[in-house]
Amino acid sequence: MKLNQLIILDAIVQSASLSGAALKLHKTQPALTLAIKNLEEKIGFELLDRSKYRLQLTEKGRIFHREAKQLLHA
Repeated sequence: MKLNQLIILDAIVQSASLSGAALKLHKTQPALTLAIKNLEEKIGFELLDRSKYRLQLTEKGRIFHREAKQLLHA
């Protein structure tokens, strides 16, 4: 797990979209998607529910994001 992946996850959650996070971080949407997929593979569960129009955290994703925010703000 990389710090950059946690930053990307937080930006996606704050923006509620890949496009908004990509603009904020000056990265492409595919780069963000790949970073999140790699993070999900590393931790073994999905962070984002992709079935709706807007991305939302899964239940495990909410817990993970809460812990990640603490790390980012420490």
